[in-house]
Amino acid sequence: MKKYIKMNKHIIYLLMLVFHTTYAQQDGVRALYGVKSAKNIDDMENFEVKNIMISIASVLKDFEFELLISDHESLFNRKEQLKPDDISPYIYYQALVFSQGDKTWYVNDLEGTKIVEKNDSKPMTLLLDEKLEWDITKESKNFGDYKVYKATTVRQKGTVKTPVEAWFTSDLPYSFGPLGFGGLPGFIVELKFEEMIYTLNKIEKANVKIKKPKLNNQISYQEYYIMLEKEVADIKKKGY
Repeated sequence: MKKYIKMNKHIIYLLMLVFHTTYAQQDGVRALYGVKSAKNIDDMENFEVKNIMISIASVLKDFEFELLISDHESLFNRKEQLKPDDISPYIYYQALVFSQGDKTWYVNDLEGTKIVEKNDSKPMTLLLDEKLEWDITKESKNFGDYKVYKATTVRQKGTVKTPVEAWFTSDLPYSFGPLGFGGLPGFIVELKFEEMIYTLNKIEKANVKIKKPKLNNQISYQEYYIMLEKEVADIKKKGY
């Protein structure tokens, strides 16, 4: 009888351990976003540019971005996919750049850290030091089962201030979103930035393991874009 009781206790312990482990593994969130261009292609007058944008828009339809959340950390990037053989490398590259699909965004709220990892032919780590001031408006709408509210801010890129529009819901208790944006009293389900719109397609509990990007070839986010501005200015001076 004592042996039977001991076995029962052992089985109960194992079941509790399995339950606890499973719950701990699911103590994270995976959100999937689609992306599309906010440009009005129909109004474009240049026939060549219009065709390029139509091709880019077609590529963007197949892009899917993943936002992983675990406790005080988040990681946002494009999910890996095979490049279609019928798409030109130029069009595919432009779609990557326009949608920021060539970057990984890491946020650690506890440390106050934002890291942007460039995943192209010249890998770099951009350290983003920003304090966003959100203007939460009274404008709201329904997004699936959620009521969402509009908030706006700006992100400094070099000397340029770029407007940001976010729609968030307080029904989801996560203060994160695409492209390293967060700090709102809720979860960002839709984001408009640099004429790209990221829209939540799915969110679920998941076993999430977030790995902080390696800090290689570090430069600040602002210094990087100021450097790009100077390069563009030099090219224009040379008449190219």
